[in-house]
Amino acid sequence: MNGEGRGEIAGGQEGRGRVGTVRFMGVRRGDMCGEGRALRVRRLGAYYVMVGVESGCQRRLDGVDKRTTPEHVERAFALAKAHGFLTHAFLILGSPDETEQSLRRTEALVRRLNPTSLFISQYAPLPGTALRARMEQEGRLNITSHEQLSYFAWKGPDLPIRIPGLDRARVLA
Repeated sequence: MNGEGRGEIAGGQEGRGRVGTVRFMGVRRGDMCGEGRALRVRRLGAYYVMVGVESGCQRRLDGVDKRTTPEHVERAFALAKAHGFLTHAFLILGSPDETEQSLRRTEALVRRLNPTSLFISQYAPLPGTALRARMEQEGRLNITSHEQLSYFAWKGPDLPIRIPGLDRARVLA
């Protein structure tokens, strides 16, 4: 929903005297959280902020065109906690350029954020994307059919893609 749509909902709640009577959660990118927005949605009844953290490694974030930074995420979490929100972090591990160092940076970021809850997905290159084509061209794809592809339930013995120097056990440890 865009800002105009949110504004209409907020205005409708305010006009009916129902501000804060409906509790809801919000999902944001780390770079799109600000003081004004935090105050507004808290007043409207938001209680839980979920942020797409993905990784604590800037190189990895750039590699998947995330257009945010670990610093944006840290500011977003600090702001959310300062306003009394519960926090949730979404992570994606096992991207094509994942390394031991990027895993350590992500772990360190999560420890600093100390989210209320956390969800970890495995990187799975979607059909039709440039990253999927690149993984196929490089022979790094462990997925043989679209039916095997799932962010949540990949049951193969390896990661969906081959990552030099890392295996499933280390990435998802």
